[in-house]
Amino acid sequence: MFPRLSIEVSAFHQALQKKFLIDSVRLEIDRTKCRNCGTCISACPNKIIKRGHPDPAPRNKSDKKPVSVLLDAKNCSYCGTCAYLCPYDALSLVVDGKKVERDELQLVMKKALPRLVEEEVTLKDGSKARKFMDGYLKYDKDTCQDGCSMCAEACPTGTIVRYSMLKSTYSGSSPTTGWKLEYLRHQWGPEALEIHRENCIQCGACAFTCPVSAMQIVRQKINAKGEFQDPFWPDTVKRLLDYHTQEPERVSKKVAKNVK
Repeated sequence: MFPRLSIEVSAFHQALQKKFLIDSVRLEIDRTKCRNCGTCISACPNKIIKRGHPDPAPRNKSDKKPVSVLLDAKNCSYCGTCAYLCPYDALSLVVDGKKVERDELQLVMKKALPRLVEEEVTLKDGSKARKFMDGYLKYDKDTCQDGCSMCAEACPTGTIVRYSMLKSTYSGSSPTTGWKLEYLRHQWGPEALEIHRENCIQCGACAFTCPVSAMQIVRQKINAKGEFQDPFWPDTVKRLLDYHTQEPERVSKKVAKNVK
């Protein structure tokens, strides 16, 4: 019976497919590129992308990673908005076996979405990302849980660095004992967090991963130019700007302070 819906999940990919009698369309996630930033969740106009496991671990092809986002095959319209706005190009729309490039999506060609004004940035693992959002990172030191480090592991740009990561950058071998380690503790504190805001692309990986909402991304602008359809693009922008400034469904700050 058509259309026929299917979901595929492997160690490195997740895909939805809607197959008609002749044609087929797929939405694919390359989990080796996904950085768990949550941008696709806020970008989706149909709210078919949900939170999965907030896995912050670096991607490599020997890992079996938990699913960071969950896709709803039944309600997906396969419009490609999530693929267009993913900063890491982890999502793609595939029609009849051929990947549709971002600028060739129907929503872009028909000017429902404007052209993004973006710059290419190099991540700490050497891969590339797109920066098209302006804003800033807010860090609540009082709420932050000592010893967690999930935000530093999740951050792909090197914006957030923890003491345990900083110590390996000290000249010589990585200090695990002795005066070098004590020197770093004196300089940075036992669980120091250093934030290089100039590296931030406002993706939200840190805020998406933090279990106590100590990290918050305040997005102020989505850089774009050209024609667009109202209300489709303005509504999309509003979702992107509002997503990380809303109180996430996680441990409240009051509870977080009590569990220290």
